[in-house]
Amino acid sequence: MKNQHVEILGKVSFLHKLSHAGVSANIQEIAIAIVSMSAIIKTHLSAEDQFLYPMVERM
Repeated sequence: MKNQHVEILGKVSFLHKLSHAGVSANIQEIAIAIVSMSAIIKTHLSAEDQFLYPMVERM
């Protein structure tokens, strides 16, 4: 899960660079990065719901 945090932060940083370089000029790359980041976030949140939170509740 920690790897996913690192990957998400990397995508955010990449999006930041692209947006500063010009949204219009980088719109396709921005869209692809957002979709990719969304997939990672969905997977991450699902794993938290299935494994992390139940474990924390048992503590």
